Amino acid sequence: MSPGPCTDYQLPLERFGDGESDVDESLRVREHLAACPPCRIALRSVTELNRRIAQAPHPPTPPDLEARIRRALAEASRPARRRLWIPAAAAAALLVGAALFLRPTPARAEIPAFVAAAAAAHDSFLSGTVHMEENPSPDALRDYFLKQLKTEVAAPGVDDCACVGGCGCSLRNTTAPWILYRRGGTPISLILVADPAASLPEASRRSRAGRVYHFFKAGANSVVVCRAGADAHVWISRLPDEELAACALDAREGRVAVSGEKLSIRGLCCRACGAKAEARAKKIDGVADAKVNLASMELTVTGKKGLDLDQLVRELREAGLDVRAK
Repeated sequence: MSPGPCTDYQLPLERFGDGESDVDESLRVREHLAACPPCRIALRSVTELNRRIAQAPHPPTPPDLEARIRRALAEASRPARRRLWIPAAAAAALLVGAALFLRPTPARAEIPAFVAAAAAAHDSFLSGTVHMEENPSPDALRDYFLKQLKTEVAAPGVDDCACVGGCGCSLRNTTAPWILYRRGGTPISLILVADPAASLPEASRRSRAGRVYHFFKAGANSVVVCRAGADAHVWISRLPDEELAACALDAREGRVAVSGEKLSIRGLCCRACGAKAEARAKKIDGVADAKVNLASMELTVTGKKGLDLDQLVRELREAGLDVRAK
C-alpha cells in the first residue's frame, strides 16, 4: 500500500489543485511536489476528480418538485391557532429554498474530448509531471517544433505575459504543439490541435469584439477555444474567465506598424490565428513582412519590390487565408 500525502500538505494540495493557492503557497507546493512522489499522486487524484466533476452532466430537476413544494406550503399555511409564528417561519424557509432550487442556472456545455485532454495536460504541468522545454523566443520555438514535430509553429505574442517554452502534447493519436506562457505566477497553455473531430457545442459559444470563441470550465481551469479553419487553438489557465479571453483574443497594442498593401482578412479569432496568418504570408515569394491587426481585421503586407496585388491575393488564398483587396 502506497503512503498517503504529507499531513502538512493535505490542505495546500487541495487548494493548489482547485486553483485557490496564492503565489507564495503555489511556489511552496511546487517545490515540495518535486521531491515527494506520494503528494504528486495525491495531486493527480485531485485534478482527475476536478476533471470528472466538470464533465459530469447537470442533474435534472425532478418534474414534480414544484407541486411538492406547493403542497408543503399549503399544509404549512394551516397552522394551529397558537404560536402562529412557527408555520409562518417554516413557510418563509420553504419559499427561500424553492427560489434557490428552482432558480434558472446557465446551461453547462459538454466538454469535447480534445478540450478535456488539453486541460488534463495543463494540469499535468501544474502537478510537476510534465516538464517544459525552455525556448522563450519565437524563433527558438519554431526551430524546436520543426525538429521535434516536423511542423512549423508561429508563437503569438501575448500582452503582459512571458513565453516560457514549448513541448509536444499527446492528444489521442497525435502530438500537438504546446506553448507555455506565464502572467505573473500563473501559467497559460496554448495547445494547437490539428483537425479535431469533435464539434463545439452551441452552449459554449461566446463573442468578444465581434470574434466568436468557445468557453469551457474544466475543473479549476478556464478554457478558451477558437476554430481556425479545420484547426482549434486551445488556451488553458486558472486566470479569471474574462482575463484569459482577453489574453487570447484582444488585439495587441503598440504593435510595430508596417506600410504596404492592406488586405481585409476573415476567419481569425485569437492571437494564434494572427501569428499563423503572418507566418503563411511571409512564405510567399517577394513578401518581406506581414502584420495582422485583429482589431481592424487587416493583413498588411510589404515586399522588397512592388507587389502585384492580384497575384498576392491569389497566393494568399492558395495558402489558406481568406483575404480580399480593400
